[in-house]
Amino acid sequence: MSGLFKLIIIIIVIIGVVGTVLTVSNPENAIAGPFKGTARLSLQVTAYGFQIFKGATDVAASRERRAVTSALNALQAAEGISLKPTTESTNDMAVFPSNEYALYPVYLAIEKTEFRYLIDSNGMAMIDPADATLDPVVEDIYDRLERLER
Repeated sequence: MSGLFKLIIIIIVIIGVVGTVLTVSNPENAIAGPFKGTARLSLQVTAYGFQIFKGATDVAASRERRAVTSALNALQAAEGISLKPTTESTNDMAVFPSNEYALYPVYLAIEKTEFRYLIDSNGMAMIDPADATLDPVVEDIYDRLERLER
């Protein structure tokens, strides 16, 4: 390839990327028209990717929660205790559900879990609802797609 041809390709790619970014950030902009299709496709692919990732995260959370719940049940049976609700979440199983009665290393082989846990009012382990979630990111992507459709 000649140097001029490469330069033209680079310029076209830069214009495409800049146009798409401008369209996503401000679809009402006059320059957005020619790039709406590319911007829409980019946002849709991104949204679907996040949904797939969220689905995988939900599966991982469910599996991990089952392991933590099983370990808590074993702890309660062995120690003859009932669990009190907690207000602070943690992923450190060396101090969960309390410093006195911890799951790690006796009842659970994992010291640090991927998700943060609380004990609810029924004495059950639950993943902290404030734990990181992708929902706001996906909502923002769909809001931008909606703006592009107008």
